[in-house]
Amino acid sequence: MTADARELSARSGEPLLLVKFARGSYVWTYTNAAQDVVFELETYASAAISTSEPSVTNEAPQLNITLSLPASLPVLGNWYPNPTSEPVSVIVRTLHVGETDALVNFMGRAGVPTITGETADIQCEPSYQGARKPGLHTAWQKGCPYAVFSVGRYGCNAPEAAFTVDAVLSADISSLQVTSPTFAGKPDGWFAGGWLEWDIVPGLSERRSIKSHVGNTITLQWGSPLLINGLAVRAKPGCNGLLTTCRDKFNNLPNFGGDPFCPDRTPYDGNPVFTP
Repeated sequence: MTADARELSARSGEPLLLVKFARGSYVWTYTNAAQDVVFELETYASAAISTSEPSVTNEAPQLNITLSLPASLPVLGNWYPNPTSEPVSVIVRTLHVGETDALVNFMGRAGVPTITGETADIQCEPSYQGARKPGLHTAWQKGCPYAVFSVGRYGCNAPEAAFTVDAVLSADISSLQVTSPTFAGKPDGWFAGGWLEWDIVPGLSERRSIKSHVGNTITLQWGSPLLINGLAVRAKPGCNGLLTTCRDKFNNLPNFGGDPFCPDRTPYDGNPVFTP
């Protein structure tokens, strides 16, 4: 029989839950079976994991689900003690015993878990939900609306690699401040608005937004216990969206998305005579 036939059968179904979390190139796989299950060359570890039915509201079909799993599972390390700066994707499948194909029940991303006792509940939203949210439209404005190093027709397109500064953290480290002699090689404020990035393991990195930069010290928006003496990091400079910054700091004036010469008043302020 096929998975579809087993699913529709009144008596032949023997469903197992397969849940796959992924972040970058790393995956965590679990099943509610009594023993580990191998599916598509991946081993799903046996765990007390369950999923709710999709929730549908009167306003719009959100189709969110809640995954319940033991708080001791390694996948929870993506959020504790500090939440990851990258999204964690989720795929939930149903596999019937004896079948080689599985039915996909849900695809989306995981939210921050809520831990009660020894159980963690993770609310997950479907992948399409992000596409349903209204996006920002490019506006006529003085400053550049593009995120620094963003790529595309409507993007900054400055070469990120050319402005990345490799550094090693020194011993003077607090929860929100990190130091390195390399940071002092750039003018004060050079890294403000950018981010600090480092590798946790090969293929998996973490980042923190930079609040300010003075001399050899960078102040972060939020810290991490992984920021220790001797850690190799990559510092990315920020951009304040001004034409002078785009020209003098990044030499990227052809991609500047603002209009510093646009008028200071709006034609929609109620005055029938618009005189810029």
